[in-house]
This record gives sequence, C-alpha cells and structure tokens, in this order.
Amino acid sequence: MFSATKQKDPEAERRLIEALKARCDAQIHQLAGMAEKAETTSAERAAQRLIEQAKNPKLPSDYRKYAMDEAQKLECAANIKATDMAVHRAMAAALADDKETRDKEVAKIRQFMQKAISLRAPADFRVGTEKSLENILLSGGVKHTGPTKAKPLDTAPKNEKHAKDGLPAMVR
Repeated sequence: MFSATKQKDPEAERRLIEALKARCDAQIHQLAGMAEKAETTSAERAAQRLIEQAKNPKLPSDYRKYAMDEAQKLECAANIKATDMAVHRAMAAALADDKETRDKEVAKIRQFMQKAISLRAPADFRVGTEKSLENILLSGGVKHTGPTKAKPLDTAPKNEKHAKDGLPAMVR
C-alpha cells in the first residue's frame, strides 16, 4: 500500500527552501528594525529565532552562514546603539548634577558595552565608550558658590586711586 521509499519532488524541495529563505529574510528585516530602534531584549530574542531558523539542514550552507552572521551583526548593532543612547543620557545627567540617574545610566552603559563586545563589536567602540565613561564620571559636581582653596575670597581692599578708574576708554 505505502511505498518504503518516497519520491523526492525537486520542485517541492526548491519551494520549501525558498520559503525557508523568505522566512529568514523577513526575520532579518525585523531584526534590522529592532537594531535601528536599539531594542536590545527583543533584538536578542529575534536573533535567537533567526539562528534557530537558519539551523534548518535543508538551507544551503552559504545562506545559513549569511543568516547567522546577520543575526550576530544586527544584535551587536542594537547593543552599540543602546550604549550610545545611554552615554548621551548619562552625560546629560552628569551635567545636571543628577548623580542617581547618572549612576543608573553608567550601569546600563557597562551592560550594553559588554554585550556588544561579546558579539564582536569593533575595537574602537570599546575605546570610545571607555573614554566617554571617563568623561561622564568626571563631569558635574564642580560648581562652587563660595570661596574654595583654589579661588579664595578676595579680601584685599580696593584701590580707590587706580589710574584706570573713571577714565574713558581710549579709542584708536
């Protein structure tokens, strides 16, 4: 009744591969949108789904490698963008002397930076982010209303008979 050997239809196999590629391409497009918006958690989930779809043995090996590389690159891009946005928020908080917000954003910067580095972010990304972190941590909290050791209170008496007092400015 049933044959032990199935006849493989090459046309059906080709359509199946094209459908798998179309699903992977749609997932890549969705992941690119998430990377653009710096949605790291949803980008991580989407990258995992894409990797799972790409592991299908029916896909050609070159396309499988392409899909997995794209998943990693786009997830890394999402983390780089999230790091950059956190750097800007932390710098604004540091300049406004809001230490609590600054510290929260610095923690986010470190988290996103480590994730991006684990996803093979460029080497200059790490250097630039560390310099930005240093600037953030050194910014803010330097406005003094009174005298300081570097700028003590001026207690010297004013010279009433100074030559420049009361004279009009010389015009050439």
